[in-house]
Amino acid sequence: MSLTSLTATYCRPMTPTVAISQLRAALAVRGVSTRDDDVRTKHSCYSTLSLGRLKVTCGLEYFRWHTGSREWRWHPASDPAGAAERLVAALLAMSGHESPSPRSGSSALVMSLNLPTRGYPCH
Repeated sequence: MSLTSLTATYCRPMTPTVAISQLRAALAVRGVSTRDDDVRTKHSCYSTLSLGRLKVTCGLEYFRWHTGSREWRWHPASDPAGAAERLVAALLAMSGHESPSPRSGSSALVMSLNLPTRGYPCH
């Protein structure tokens, strides 16, 4: 891969809309489906994805979410797959399930979550 194509692939700015779209795709691979009406965009400054009680907000550089503790969780918007892994673990923890190990797939566990029936676990 040339330096030019590497720069174009990894150094381009990520808009919140694109980052949330890629996050939704990464979540779907892990068994969590979302719908278009789960996403809200405000003046192209940030987008929010609703995953039941868990709301994920994305600005220009980071995803952030609050799991009910006093601390916010942050993850680079340039890594939607990594954010999806952390979000699946957070959803499982919020539902009382154990987080899957990195080697075991999380889809079966995510499908057993008791999320609202708005399309959350994929079937």
